Amino acid sequence: MSNFLYYNNINLVATGNPDVLDDYYQYLSGSWCDGNRWTRGGNGYNPASLDYVNYIFPGTTDPAFGTDWSEISEGNTAGDRRFLQSAGPFTLQPGAVNYITTGVVWARATSGGPLASLALVKIADAKAQALFDNCFKPLDGPNAPKIAIREYSNKLVLSLEETESPKSEFYNEKDFDAPTSLLNINGDTIPVDPASTLYKFQGFKVYQVANSTVRATDLSNPDMARLLYRVDIKDDINDIVNYSYSTTLNSYVPTQKVEASDVGGNSGVKHTFVVTSDAFTGGKIINHKAYYFLAVSYAYNNYYPFEYILPAANNQTQQEPYLEGRLGWDGGENKPFSGIPHEITVENGGMVLNSEYGTGVKIKRIEGQGNGGVFLNMTPESRNEALNPPYVVRNPVYTAGNGPLDVFVYDPLRANHAHMEIKFDGVADSSLWYAYEEETGSADTSIYGLGQPSEQIINTDRETPGDPKSRDYFDWGLTAKISNVDETTPSVSAP
Repeated sequence: MSNFLYYNNINLVATGNPDVLDDYYQYLSGSWCDGNRWTRGGNGYNPASLDYVNYIFPGTTDPAFGTDWSEISEGNTAGDRRFLQSAGPFTLQPGAVNYITTGVVWARATSGGPLASLALVKIADAKAQALFDNCFKPLDGPNAPKIAIREYSNKLVLSLEETESPKSEFYNEKDFDAPTSLLNINGDTIPVDPASTLYKFQGFKVYQVANSTVRATDLSNPDMARLLYRVDIKDDINDIVNYSYSTTLNSYVPTQKVEASDVGGNSGVKHTFVVTSDAFTGGKIINHKAYYFLAVSYAYNNYYPFEYILPAANNQTQQEPYLEGRLGWDGGENKPFSGIPHEITVENGGMVLNSEYGTGVKIKRIEGQGNGGVFLNMTPESRNEALNPPYVVRNPVYTAGNGPLDVFVYDPLRANHAHMEIKFDGVADSSLWYAYEEETGSADTSIYGLGQPSEQIINTDRETPGDPKSRDYFDWGLTAKISNVDETTPSVSAP
């Protein structure tokens, strides 16, 4: 914006309504209707002054002046005034195109006089500017996961899928409302590290919802939704509160977004869940009835903890550390997923499952040491090897579910024959594990380092043979809980 002025709803005066074409150009270019420039002080009209300005009544925001100049400071009486803003001049070359984006914000306080309304206008202006800076694209949180549901008798198994992307678990987006520096409640100028202004993925919330019409906006209604699990990165973030400013109360209203008491909270990210109880009735889920589930993802950023600063327009501390995604896993609307528990023996000609959720797998140790937080139990063959000369078991084999790696079945229908090798690039908290399935030549990598407890579905992939531009994907029905174990806290007990 190059110029801003007011004019009175009065005809045939220099500071009044424009009449002829020249009047309009004068107003657009920084002069009154009679050709005199706008000047600093008073009502902005002083032909004898040389303190020319481009903005009338800017308060303290005019970079050319450091003192306040407003209708309040001048004691102006109320009147019928209009305003005009302009940008330019521009040189438009033949055939060229210039785009001009304008914005007008409006807000009105119910009490506190004109300055209270001005404070609200500044808040609206900051939001409008942030939208413009982000090409009018609102900041969306991470996309919700896809919920895949396996149906069994009186039991449903949920898995969160399609999450390994920059729009979900790798989410890392700038908070466009974050300043480069701010004044805290003590009036100290605090620099803000740009790296601290990024919203990063924090966790998932999984809800049972009443029906297929429930949406994310209904999740705070206990008649429509009940929180089953909150699974998030294990760290020092327990409670998350957002603050919104109420013009009616002239105060901030807190909203609890994450509670430390949430089931599963602050224990690491999980991707599979067993549901046997109805969160609405408190009883067991029953066969042949549809149950609905909805999940959301959320990010966290707290570049400077919230402080109670008024007026709200001057508060640049973080008021919204919690950012929930609006979209579904595919970028569309986030809708519920449904499952109907039932007997599965009638399917596929009397199918019988050889495993169930939580069934462990047989593990052979190639090298390394430690138990991974799991009670170890070798197979009879390995025990016999240990009890006979030379009394050394170089590559012990462990019974299913009792090996040094916590790898287990989450989907028996997908748990097929596989020979998988798991390696580590170190033992530090930042180290990763790698899974390689030998028969298909496909591989997977852990999302989180060994220092972060997590449960991850093993989905391997490989370059499609003969087509280097595409990939083949394999789901083995297995999930892994592999992380460094806190040796000071017992985590297992003998069966």
